[in-house]
Amino acid sequence: MLFSQRKVLYLFIFISLLLSACIPTTPPSSPLESGANQGGNVDALVRAKCRRDGYEAFLAENGEYCFAHPLGYYQDVKSKPDAVMLRSNDDLFSLVSASEGLDGVILNSPEPAILQIQYEPINGGDTLLAFASRDPQNQISKDFIPWFLGDEDAWLVKVVDGSSISYITYAQHGNYYYTLSFNSLVSSPDTSVSATKLEKLFFAVSGSFTFLR
Repeated sequence: MLFSQRKVLYLFIFISLLLSACIPTTPPSSPLESGANQGGNVDALVRAKCRRDGYEAFLAENGEYCFAHPLGYYQDVKSKPDAVMLRSNDDLFSLVSASEGLDGVILNSPEPAILQIQYEPINGGDTLLAFASRDPQNQISKDFIPWFLGDEDAWLVKVVDGSSISYITYAQHGNYYYTLSFNSLVSSPDTSVSATKLEKLFFAVSGSFTFLR
């Protein structure tokens, strides 16, 4: 009887060890893995907030924000986390149009549309509108329009200066002021192909811009 009880006990222990070996265990994540998980969370946010069919998603180098923009733009090599510049592929094509082609015909191309994004710390008790009013880019026009950037209230100004047109957005997020400048060299801002391209860039970025932190 005692021998049978021992057999049952040994059998129980054996089955317990076997089952415990089959159950997967999750080791504690390392700091590196935690960082990777956070990166995955950022990627999920970008997919949910900033991706649009037929557009390309842009994620800031420091992970502060993201947005969608039309295809055909690239980040300038001189960009920095606090001063990003997106250029159109038309920049490259315009270099070709400035010289004669092989058949002696001068190639024509639309002027490029450019997006510049900058941010800087808020200085003391300064207000957003006061900050925007001092910007040298908009000294021609002072007609500020209530606007938005992500979930933040913003100011928008349209500047037409000779052969150029700009849409400039100012917003405050956290302890920083953000300035988004959409620029294009055009001869007739309201009807040209370049103006249409600029507006497409402007509305795509404005409608998808999301602060991630």
